[in-house]
Amino acid sequence: MALGFSNAMRQTWSFRDTPWIYTANFTLNKQDVLALESMLATLRDLKGVTIVFDSRGNKGGDSSVGTSIFDAATGGLAFDLEGVEKLPSTPAARTFGTED
Repeated sequence: MALGFSNAMRQTWSFRDTPWIYTANFTLNKQDVLALESMLATLRDLKGVTIVFDSRGNKGGDSSVGTSIFDAATGGLAFDLEGVEKLPSTPAARTFGTED
């Protein structure tokens, strides 16, 4: 089974042996929303499979689309935030040596 967004969005999903979810962007039109809902229903029913999330070339958009895909695939994940305030908060520029 293959599902996808409109050709303009270049979003595709293939549910053969290994589900491959390619998301070129998260800005959806009405047709894309319908395809997304169908894909999410299929993802929720998958059990014990490896899923490839391919966001190469993603142009951005509504991040809740990605969250919906992730939640449908994983059932949602909870994070233990206890002690998070003790983690270092070093700015990336300083960490990667790009600071002037």
